[in-house]
Amino acid sequence: MRHVLTLLLFVLVVPFMPAAAFAATAPADLAARLADWRARSLPDSVETLVASMLPPAREAGDRMLVAMLALERGMTRVAYGRAADGEADLREALALAEASGDTPAALKALRYLAEACQHLGRRDESAATFAELESRARAAGDGFHTGKALYGRGRLLYRARDLAGADSLYSAARPFLEAAADSADLAALFNGLGNCRAGRGAYRDAAAHYARAAVMARGGGSRSLEAMAANNLAGIEMILGDPGAAVAGYRRARDIQRELELWQQAGAPWRNLASALLELGSPDEAGAELEAALVFCRERGFRDEEALTLVRLAEVDLAAGRYAAAYARCREALASDAELAPDVLSNARLAAADALLGLDRGDEALAECAAAAASLEGRDDFILEMQLAAGRSRVLRALGRHAEALAVVAPALAAATAADVARHRLPLLVAGAESWRALAAADSAGVWLDAAQRLWERERALPADPQWRERRGAEAQRLFELRLGLAMERPDPVAAFDAAQRYKARTMLERILGPGEELPVAGEAPPITLHDLQAAVLKPGEVLLDVFAGRDRGWLFVVTRDDLLARPLPGGDGWEAVLAPLFAQLAHPFDDFDARGAAAARDTLLGAPGSPAAATVAGAATVFVCPDGVLHRAPFALLLAPAEPRRLPSATVLAHLRARAAPPPPAACVLAVAGHENSARGRLSGAEAEVARLRRRFRRVTVPSAARTDTAAFGGAVVESFDVLHFASHGEVDAQRPWNSALVFGDAERPLRVRAGDIARLDLKAQLAVLSSCGSADGQLVAGEGVPGLASGFLSAGVPAVVATLWPVDDAATSRLIGVFYDELAAGRPPAAALGAARTALRDDPATSHPFYWAGFVLLGEGDTPVRLQPRRVPRSLVAGIAVITVAGVVAAPVLRRRRSS
Repeated sequence: MRHVLTLLLFVLVVPFMPAAAFAATAPADLAARLADWRARSLPDSVETLVASMLPPAREAGDRMLVAMLALERGMTRVAYGRAADGEADLREALALAEASGDTPAALKALRYLAEACQHLGRRDESAATFAELESRARAAGDGFHTGKALYGRGRLLYRARDLAGADSLYSAARPFLEAAADSADLAALFNGLGNCRAGRGAYRDAAAHYARAAVMARGGGSRSLEAMAANNLAGIEMILGDPGAAVAGYRRARDIQRELELWQQAGAPWRNLASALLELGSPDEAGAELEAALVFCRERGFRDEEALTLVRLAEVDLAAGRYAAAYARCREALASDAELAPDVLSNARLAAADALLGLDRGDEALAECAAAAASLEGRDDFILEMQLAAGRSRVLRALGRHAEALAVVAPALAAATAADVARHRLPLLVAGAESWRALAAADSAGVWLDAAQRLWERERALPADPQWRERRGAEAQRLFELRLGLAMERPDPVAAFDAAQRYKARTMLERILGPGEELPVAGEAPPITLHDLQAAVLKPGEVLLDVFAGRDRGWLFVVTRDDLLARPLPGGDGWEAVLAPLFAQLAHPFDDFDARGAAAARDTLLGAPGSPAAATVAGAATVFVCPDGVLHRAPFALLLAPAEPRRLPSATVLAHLRARAAPPPPAACVLAVAGHENSARGRLSGAEAEVARLRRRFRRVTVPSAARTDTAAFGGAVVESFDVLHFASHGEVDAQRPWNSALVFGDAERPLRVRAGDIARLDLKAQLAVLSSCGSADGQLVAGEGVPGLASGFLSAGVPAVVATLWPVDDAATSRLIGVFYDELAAGRPPAAALGAARTALRDDPATSHPFYWAGFVLLGEGDTPVRLQPRRVPRSLVAGIAVITVAGVVAAPVLRRRRSS
């Protein structure tokens, strides 16, 4: 509103004021007024006043006033994105200042002229102008402009990715600017120093500089620079810290710019926010933010910002496999009537190339890459060059032109190595290895993969936040797919197995060792080797099935104490097709079950009956399964029957669980908590019956009346003090933010949530956790890391055996299965065997024989340690009455079915 009132004042008043009235105002006072408007983000007011005063000043021959007005308007135009218009004003002001010997004005003109040249892409000219500014300022003893010249030269070096040179110049500028005590200039300087430190990997040092920039910005009253610091700090969090804090920082930066009505400056943090959400595996939320940003840009006519946002939306579509939609967005961005910057044009072309590649239009994709290269001609932009090299090599590899792909990758990799930018080196190394392998140069491919693996292991260990490490882990799927394939071509299945262990479930193991966010540094949680697994972990009669699921091909490793078998498997898309018929049948429990779907999945995994892998599993006393990809959702109790498999995130986790196994307490303390309603407000009577039966059947059972979500405490009972945790409730699976998945207590109007991330940060002593809720073992699939969420949260907190579910379960059938499970535990059977017996009881009952009712219950962990429950003495008449009630419940189940679903 203040902008509008100011403009209205000048529109109404200025035209009626004679030029003589302006002349009566001292130039120094006018300059101060114009500078104040510039600082308060009122560029239109400056334009209006100068446009009214400049013609009469020229006509009167007032060279001093003309110089001042041209200088102030030129500085304002450069500051607010109109460098081309401001350059002419600044050159006129510089000439007049030099003619009159006005050194301070000449220094100001030189400073902004150098910035204008930079904005216009004339970097050499900008550097020469900053150098001239430094020379003149030193001669004049002007410390402020000496500092600004050094800062400007440093900023040019930073854009050229000479981070050491930029850091040196920024540091040299610092004492001059500190002496001038201009908080806004110091805020910009500390942001620049932070950028240099971040670009060289000194993330914590960078964060300290950004924090100081924020303090300086607040002290100088520059909320815009404060927003810049918040945006930069969020970028550090994305690399090293808490992704949630990064998202909050981007939102704060965006909101500050919007509050200040610096609309165009809100775009960068808004798009960064969406990119962060996309990288964290939340494409729907990222898309929603970008759609809102797109509306925002269109309402205000920001055509260039609109194009940028369309490109980011195309990236969301690409991540979701919506190639046609992504291509349409890119074409819309390229058709914009705005003068798009070269980086926008390049990003749009590269996203279009990826979309065309997904649509099997490789030649057109290559043409888009050529157009992207043309848009960057004459520019020296390291980031865009890396993106272009990655995009072109991706298209060339898809077209089978691997020698050309290597010719693109090699110089880009050299540049990335020289700049020590690991985030660009890693995909280039993997791309090069893929091409070397295709060219039958296995040794060269191995060298590149070795370098990529070392780099990945270093980089994935940098972030302290486990969720971010999971995302970093997933980035190496293609790297390890190539490594395993290369090892199997030799053939060297031992090397392939050992390589897979370096990839799978690393963050899960680190969470277990933590627990929580205090993760060990790289090397403190080494993955197990085949030799150690066979010599010290596996027992006679045990078989471990370890699956690696690549995008194009997977592998199954069948490990016993004495042998290793390896067989190829389909990639991710292939498994989706194999499992789709089975998943469709499991979703319809009232239809007859056709075993052919399960048989097809089993044969794809193990081979035909009698094959080496199938025979090994058939003769095993115990089977452990370490799934990957979509196989995390497969019901192995059905596929591997009559074996009763146990699930593990990785072979390394099994080794760790057995190494830390402790004897069970002589009498287990049980915490049993029931939810009361599902999401449709239906009573979970089966859940209440489970908990009531536990209290009635066993001693030392605590049944609290309420849950508190802030401390994972239940009516005064804290989970850390119990040996068995039983939660029978509604479950919420957050597929995009898996550590927000929750067990829900209370009622539908006042839900109380215990989230997976809160559980994972605890240090639990429990021997067993039973999550009798829907989909408690389900959630987002993170390549190599598994299924983060509820069940993983309890494993992370140190629980060695977790009973969970793969899909929304039937309330009545679940209650019965859990009853049999605890009876078997009380009889002395360990959790894995007890669950197997409970599944068998439901499978043998015609009312619940469909696999939907029993195959979704899984045990995660080792499962061999008995749980010593203390049964109560129950009168025989009461036992008979309970049996009658249980039978009646099962008979009535088809009518009263309720799922504990989300």
